[in-house]
Amino acid sequence: NRYKLCNAVIAFMDILGSKDMIKKDSEEYLNRVHKTYEKTIYEYSKLINGKFEMPKIKIFSDNIVLAVVVGDGELHKMAQLIIAAAVFQLSFLEHKLLLRGGITYGDFFVDEIMISGNGVLDAYELESHYAVSPRIIISDDFAEDFKDSLPLDLRDLITNDDEDEKYFINFASRLFFKDQNDRKKLINKFLEDIQEKLKKENDEKIINKLEWLKRYLLKSL
Repeated sequence: NRYKLCNAVIAFMDILGSKDMIKKDSEEYLNRVHKTYEKTIYEYSKLINGKFEMPKIKIFSDNIVLAVVVGDGELHKMAQLIIAAAVFQLSFLEHKLLLRGGITYGDFFVDEIMISGNGVLDAYELESHYAVSPRIIISDDFAEDFKDSLPLDLRDLITNDDEDEKYFINFASRLFFKDQNDRKKLINKFLEDIQEKLKKENDEKIINKLEWLKRYLLKSL
């Protein structure tokens, strides 16, 4: 029996700071991430309301892979992956967990045992080498094709970073909130949490990541 690859849009995400959390209390980390994941799936199901199917999801240690198999012209499925990744980012941030990631299009395989494909490798490279800040970036060629083909009312799904011109998921977009007052309250809560972390943090790399997130959220208000 020969296994075959398929074409998919893939997100590879990393939970920032997870190694320290695992070393400090691995069981506490397990429960925190698992409960956050359960809430994320609930929030995503509520948001899509049966319009989309659930993406393929694999979580191992501090890594999360989301994938949606796509055929020619299935733009709605590409948007589905972007929306799913944004819901993950929002939900994890609500639980004070920062995600960084990369999204691209490529060949993909997953079953109960194995995950593989050039698309996974490319998404991992984007996350580990180019994302840097707590953002989920999108490969340039995929982002430009995707954004140009989106209806005007959905183009706010992704945005461009003024600092390095990288496209990334605009998870604080108005598109993800029915009530805009709830959106403002949540962003302000995130900003308060970040400010508290900045007061206690001495690591320059972590400070830079938090400052980037703070700038993005302030701009989103």
